[in-house]
Amino acid sequence: PGRLEGKPLPCVQTRRIRQELEVDAFRAIHARWKRVGYPFRSLVPSYATSIGSSADRPEALAELLGIISSDGVRQRAIRIERLRFAEGTPYETLLAARRDKATRVLPSEVTKVVRRAMEDVVQNGTGRRVYQSIHDPEGNPVAIGGKTGTGDHVRKTVGARGEVIKSEAVSRTATFAFLLGDRFYGVIGAYVKGAESADYKFTSALATQVFKLLTPALAPLLEPEPEPGPKAPTSVG
Repeated sequence: PGRLEGKPLPCVQTRRIRQELEVDAFRAIHARWKRVGYPFRSLVPSYATSIGSSADRPEALAELLGIISSDGVRQRAIRIERLRFAEGTPYETLLAARRDKATRVLPSEVTKVVRRAMEDVVQNGTGRRVYQSIHDPEGNPVAIGGKTGTGDHVRKTVGARGEVIKSEAVSRTATFAFLLGDRFYGVIGAYVKGAESADYKFTSALATQVFKLLTPALAPLLEPEPEPGPKAPTSVG
């Protein structure tokens, strides 16, 4: 129990102070998470959040992977680089995306540790099925890092004695977040919402298997870009 001026605090006050300290700690954690792409305005102070099992979005996970892939530097994702209108006419207009200045949000040492941990997940852990599943044009295996996750979300109503009065399935998810070589990254997920999620038993192995099935389509991305050839001669008259 806590103490105030030499006197013990009542247990209720002690719990309340501890709760406030916990909320303050999660506010500080949330500020750090926001810097690396966490998409929500607050964090729920809970055990689940403290171990990283908290609400998120695939896009935010992909942004975090991009930061890790770029050695801790955050760059804004660009879906469309340029738009060209009325080509070949006097009204031709070209709109190009403006690239924001990249900012460092994680130390390089941290990203290297995370990358090694993710590669270990693929080599020796839950992502083992995709180990050496893709090769570069010379036939060498491409380094793959990953993080798997399975979510079985159930809402439970508990009685005064701790007994479960009601159990209701909310959703089931399976996720594989991956780094592929030095340039590519992404997130693969399976999601079932509502009561019917109780009928599904899939795990993150489903997402890793989808990645493995996609490797023939991903392999061409690893081929080096062809060097531009010589320009055709231009007549001057």
